[in-house]
Amino acid sequence: MHIEVRVLPRRSVAVAAVFVALTSLALAQTPNELLSGPKPPDAPADWKRFVGVYEYSNNGRHKHSVIILERNQRPYMRSSSGPDKEIHFDLTSPYDFGQGYRRLGLMFVPDPAKGSWSYEIVEQPGAAPYFTYLMESYVRTDAGVDPAHFFRITRLGPWRSSARRH
Repeated sequence: MHIEVRVLPRRSVAVAAVFVALTSLALAQTPNELLSGPKPPDAPADWKRFVGVYEYSNNGRHKHSVIILERNQRPYMRSSSGPDKEIHFDLTSPYDFGQGYRRLGLMFVPDPAKGSWSYEIVEQPGAAPYFTYLMESYVRTDAGVDPAHFFRITRLGPWRSSARRH
């Protein structure tokens, strides 16, 4: 028995590999997938400013991060303790405590065992609104919508260029 083995030149292998890669990319993407759709409608303005990252705390303990987000113009709460929960805002009962302290309304968080919990939405001078109920609180930890709050990034070392100079 005689087996003939042919070795292709390296250039032929490289050309074939590029051809296969480009063909698979062309077949994987159709023009419809490349075009973006219309921009989805924005979150309702009355509660959009509450979207962000918060720290939950119960009497200073049991701290964990919680994210209030918007999906299809509805507010949700994302926590590491379980699936996203749809929450509700009622901003029809504001109250002015004086000296800049105001209750903006209520945030309702569902609880399968008890129905839902209601948290007061409180605003005070120089701070983002926070949510509170007895000894529980959700305090904003991200920069929020206030342009006065921002994150500063400091470079640790010199910039390195990956391009060689000739």
